[in-house]
Amino acid sequence: MPDETANLSRYARVPFDVQVQIDRIRMRIADLLNLKAGAVVALRKPAGDSFDVLVGGARIGSGEAVVVNDTVGVRLTLEEN
Repeated sequence: MPDETANLSRYARVPFDVQVQIDRIRMRIADLLNLKAGAVVALRKPAGDSFDVLVGGARIGSGEAVVVNDTVGVRLTLEEN
């Protein structure tokens, strides 16, 4: 069986959309329309919990928020196949 990493290397320069999904909530349209800049939307997930990292809609692992030089980033934990 050929090395999977070698097979994927030809796609190394292809861009993918990466999504970081912290939580999902349900809102009424009226509440959504009333949001203003600076509004805080409460989530169900406790602060500090990990969140899902998706590529092309498929979960590839989890992440946790980190701050690096005043910028928010994601520390990834990738799933094993």
